[in-house]
Amino acid sequence: MNKTFLLVAVIFAVLGALSGVSAAFQFFGFRTIFEMDPELAGQVPEWIYSMFNALGFVMLVFAALNIVAAVRINAARKDNASRKEALGWSIYLLFGAGLIGGIFGILGANAKHEVSAAALSNSNSLENDLKALDSLFNKGLISDAEYQERRSKLINRV
Repeated sequence: MNKTFLLVAVIFAVLGALSGVSAAFQFFGFRTIFEMDPELAGQVPEWIYSMFNALGFVMLVFAALNIVAAVRINAARKDNASRKEALGWSIYLLFGAGLIGGIFGILGANAKHEVSAAALSNSNSLENDLKALDSLFNKGLISDAEYQERRSKLINRV
């Protein structure tokens, strides 16, 4: 999994949750806005207020699901959840938090393994081993034939 792409998906999930909460409070506040205007007060049917309240609750549900998605994708990013779970929540993000977060989550969940720290340390240790071998040769502690043999063994090790 690509941990950077998964982090982008987590960020978009959190942003989606924040915008969902904001939208919910806006829907809940419509009654107050209409009642503040004397010309509109009493002219808006009650079912309109009920509809806005229902939309507010729907937005809160989406916000909660986005938070769950962020937590679960972040767990997958830290190797505490499966790739399938990260993929599933990323597919949800396509609809719940916007296209970009979902796409990055899907790409991150399906990506091949990143270069691990062990692989990087192996390349660093090869470099260090070659430098140490060069140092031994330059100091005259090993012969040219021995140098060539050890060098080829180190390179073939990779």
